[in-house]
Amino acid sequence: MQRITYASGSIVTGDRIADAIGRYAQALALNEKSDLVSFPIVLASGLTATAKILIGPASQLLMVPEPSDYDDVEDAGVVADIERLTAALGMPRPLTEDDPEIDDAYPTDY
Repeated sequence: MQRITYASGSIVTGDRIADAIGRYAQALALNEKSDLVSFPIVLASGLTATAKILIGPASQLLMVPEPSDYDDVEDAGVVADIERLTAALGMPRPLTEDDPEIDDAYPTDY
């Protein structure tokens, strides 16, 4: 597991989740954007909970390995969502007429 330190607090989450958050934070910073990310964490009691963290260009995250007697927190869906968001911030792509991101309120015949 990894401990993520942010501002004046810290949380413990799974390795794959922390790695995905780190990559997403970097992509957000490079694109000068921010986002509120929800993901599972482990509390000191060993129970799991959901944390929300705002990450963006000014975020300073520190991630360090965290020894624990508890099982690593895993959530393939959360990791996939964060990886999808990270990829979307990557290389720009052209839009086609049938792309769902095109707003029909604007004409496409320039």
